Amino acid sequence: MHIVRTVVTRGEQSDVRFEGDHGESVTVTLADRQRRTDDQLMLEARDVLLQAARYVPDDMPFAPGRNRALQCYILEYRDGDEVLAIPPVDLPDLDAVRAEIRQSAMDLWKDALSNAKSPTGWAVRAKDASGAIVASIDFDELQHEPVE
Repeated sequence: MHIVRTVVTRGEQSDVRFEGDHGESVTVTLADRQRRTDDQLMLEARDVLLQAARYVPDDMPFAPGRNRALQCYILEYRDGDEVLAIPPVDLPDLDAVRAEIRQSAMDLWKDALSNAKSPTGWAVRAKDASGAIVASIDFDELQHEPVE
C-alpha cells in the first residue's frame, strides 16, 4: 500500500486513517490523546502499525517470520518537557534499535523544522526489558544530517 493521505479524527478517541492510492485504508484508534498534535498522533499511529506488523501470536510457533531471537525495547521521545513512550517493539539487535531511534528522531526533527522549532537535548532513546537505556540519539546529532 502506498500511502497518499493521512486523516486524523478526534472524539473520545483519536483515529488516524492511512489511505492508499488504490482505495485501501488502515485506521489506528488511540485512546486519551486529546492533547497531542495531529503530527504526534500520526507518529504514534505509525509506531503502533509497525508493532502490529511484527506481531506473531505465541500460539503460532511455526508462523512465517517467527524469530524467537527478537528482544523487546521501549522507545521514548521528548515532547517539550514530557517524556512519551510508544508501545514496546521487538527488534533483533542493537543495530536495528539504533536504526529505529534514528528514523524516529529524524521524523521528530522534520516536524520541528516544519513548525519553526529547534529542539535540543536527547530526541529518542531505547530501553531494554530491564529499563536500562541501551541507545539514545540527540537532536544535535541530527542537525548535520540531510533532511529528505
